[in-house]
Amino acid sequence: MTLQLQGFNTLDGDNGFIDIFHLSVDGTEVFSGTWDLGGGGANRVLFNPNGATVTFAAATRTVDISVPVSFVNGPNSVVFAYDSPTTFEGTSRAGPQGLADEGWGLNSVSITGNAAVNAVPEPESYALMLAGLAAVGLLRRRRKA
Repeated sequence: MTLQLQGFNTLDGDNGFIDIFHLSVDGTEVFSGTWDLGGGGANRVLFNPNGATVTFAAATRTVDISVPVSFVNGPNSVVFAYDSPTTFEGTSRAGPQGLADEGWGLNSVSITGNAAVNAVPEPESYALMLAGLAAVGLLRRRRKA
């Protein structure tokens, strides 16, 4: 999954304020980070168990994130969340400043993959295949008689 995150004017990285972006798939967090998208502070990837790649562009106040994730067959839940805690890593922070001062948006989201390679046949598929083979066998037997 790839996405582009854009901050509006004063979105903080890791400083006296901290604005954290979280990405979860099917209820499990797969990535989080904080970037100076106009409000100062350090750019940091905070949680990255899948080895996501991140490209930060200060001039456009954007962050491109590519996270390798596996989706299950059928519906999946993808959640993007924003957090501005009052404490972080044992240090006091200013907490949320409100939407008039802080904000981010998703410029694009793309989910790609090869469903045919990752597909696992359901038990019903095997049952249908066996029924078809049995029907062909019965027809051949009937023709011989």
